[in-house]
Amino acid sequence: MSDENNNLEIIQDNQTDESKNSDKANSNVSVLKFALIIIAIFLGTFAAVYTIVDMTMYKMGMQPFKILTNEFNKAVDDEFKYMKTSSSTPVKVETKDKDYVVTINMKSFGNDEDNFDVEITEKGIQIKGMYLRSKDGEKKENLFYQNIIFPVLIDSEKVKKDIRGNKMVLTIPFKESADKENRF
Repeated sequence: MSDENNNLEIIQDNQTDESKNSDKANSNVSVLKFALIIIAIFLGTFAAVYTIVDMTMYKMGMQPFKILTNEFNKAVDDEFKYMKTSSSTPVKVETKDKDYVVTINMKSFGNDEDNFDVEITEKGIQIKGMYLRSKDGEKKENLFYQNIIFPVLIDSEKVKKDIRGNKMVLTIPFKESADKENRF
């Protein structure tokens, strides 16, 4: 008899625990529903107020949102217009017989080689470009960074630099050594 009573007590305890867990789950669901309702009310109110303000301003001949949009588009278009005049990447690398030819387009950087910092090691080349310009009282800057690692060692002491119009051409010879030793 006492075993049956113990079993009944265990079953009742399990049922009590299950009802507590379901109460917690129901309260979590209630809190989530409440939060979603508040968010929906906020978004609906915001959309309604935005529409009413926009319609009222439009009837009065004022279009602040359109003015802001036009100003933003104008600023973006001016920046992209300048970017379209330059190449997307100012560096082109070609492999010739026993050397690499690196061509740097300086047009976006004021056609001035002083706006570039070129560091050459025996494994590669690091190019940094920076150009600050003022237009209509507004300062703009062009920044560029590219690190090129060559598959063969290069002779950094025999690099030749040549300026051709708005391009800086660097001729970088391979290091003279056995082909297998030269690769890393």
